[in-house]
Amino acid sequence: AKLRVLRSVNLLAGMGWERWDRSAHREVPVSDEFTAKAGVDVTPADWLTARLVYKPSFRRIDDYLTFAHAEHTVVEELTASELAQGQSALLRKFDEADRDRHAVRLSLHVFPIETVTTTLTGEWRSDEYINSPLGLQQANSWSLGVDASWRPADPVAFFGGYVHESIHQKQRSRSRPVTGTTTFDFPDFDWISVHTDTVDTFHVGANVGLVPGTLDWSVTASASYALGEIDNRNVGALVSG
Repeated sequence: AKLRVLRSVNLLAGMGWERWDRSAHREVPVSDEFTAKAGVDVTPADWLTARLVYKPSFRRIDDYLTFAHAEHTVVEELTASELAQGQSALLRKFDEADRDRHAVRLSLHVFPIETVTTTLTGEWRSDEYINSPLGLQQANSWSLGVDASWRPADPVAFFGGYVHESIHQKQRSRSRPVTGTTTFDFPDFDWISVHTDTVDTFHVGANVGLVPGTLDWSVTASASYALGEIDNRNVGALVSG
């Protein structure tokens, strides 16, 4: 929904619902995610438009069935130690876990001259996996980008852009070694992994109207460079073994 409060100011609001129904092989049969949105559009000048949007969302699951996949596995495919170890009942896979998300996006559209359009974007997102004793705990990310397009003549347009993205994730894991049919499962066997990824992406391209209103030709080239780092540490001293 959009409400115009002033000639150059619009208020934005919205809501959404997303439901997943999974097969019996997955741990979570049904999950629901509810999203809200609030924002503002401002046009202080003919050459500038700004939009700020805040979107919180909350995903909830009905139940987590740890051994759902194992119940459909042919026993002959597993060794005795694999059967004994299995999947920890404390683990929550990140795509099926309860999650609280907060996201903010700012975009600025600048029109310095009639044939040039420039867009600046910034986005921040924070995810909390609130009921995951083991597995992904937190995921925070931010990005900054710029896009520009130039139309020197009506059927021809050139465009390009750059985006820098940073992703920071925290995961809790546990070593569960098996001796015979005994699985050693102790909290002091836990460790924390902190993943930091940065991605830089460039792209350029062109659009040409070969037959106006009927046939267009376009070409795009892009390149990305990603760097990842993982830091691991024990949660505490090992005293169980």
